[in-house]
Amino acid sequence: MKRIVIIGSIIGAFILGILILKFSPATSGFIWSASNGGIWLLPLVLASSLLDSVHPCSFSILLITIAFLFGLQMTRKKILQIGGVYIAGIFASYLLIGLGLLKVLHLFNTPHFGLPNQTTDLPQGGTITGLAFPARQIQFALKLIF
Repeated sequence: MKRIVIIGSIIGAFILGILILKFSPATSGFIWSASNGGIWLLPLVLASSLLDSVHPCSFSILLITIAFLFGLQMTRKKILQIGGVYIAGIFASYLLIGLGLLKVLHLFNTPHFGLPNQTTDLPQGGTITGLAFPARQIQFALKLIF
């Protein structure tokens, strides 16, 4: 019983920590600085997949699955293994979606916009007037031999 309380409190503290990170305004600034202002997108994708994988829908499906597995009289070890695979699958799917979206955006040469204009007294205040990086150039060649 003591072991279950310890494991439950560790899991509860982990979930509480993720929820605090998810709803804290300082988290986005920390992740943005860790990604070097959006240049390195992997920290952004990792953090967003970790934070987005904690939501009520996942918990409800996990609880229904656990109740179903208890109904099948599976051992606790097997239920924890299946639950761990489910949680890891959700994280992996969000990570792959983020990385896949990243690849698609780079395929279509979507620009990374620069920072908005910081002057607020001009009509152009707050508008984005440039790109953070120069646009990519792709060259195609065709060689016809007949």
